[in-house]
Amino acid sequence: MVNSLQPLMMMRPSDSSALTKKSGAGGANASPVALTPMQYRFMVVLQSHLAVNPDKSPSFEELRRELGLGSKSSVARLVQGCIDRGRIAKLPDKARTLTVIAPVNLEEALAFDLIKSFSDKELMQEVQNRGLILLSMPSDSKVSS
Repeated sequence: MVNSLQPLMMMRPSDSSALTKKSGAGGANASPVALTPMQYRFMVVLQSHLAVNPDKSPSFEELRRELGLGSKSSVARLVQGCIDRGRIAKLPDKARTLTVIAPVNLEEALAFDLIKSFSDKELMQEVQNRGLILLSMPSDSKVSS
């Protein structure tokens, strides 16, 4: 008996015929859904990496470092969100198989609102550096009942 998964194991990431897609936004004829700012940053990083090395998609660890995220699970959520929105696909249970289905316009990446492209951590650090917010409350500012 021939193993039906055998062809999937021999596929290159660029072959999208057996890649996983959700039936909602990622359907064959559906247009991709808009991205969150962080998903947009993820797509720019992924497309840039694949432009340099088209046969090998980046690992979650590489994406985590590039995006300034704290964990690989954050990358996994971004990947799943982009799959759900019909932007990327990947082989199930296989590492480094991300493929872009509906790319974002990299020319517009330069014009993208910078405040939206910061991670929460980077944004809070910049706000603190500029003295725009006080994160700790003074002890005398308690609300009396």
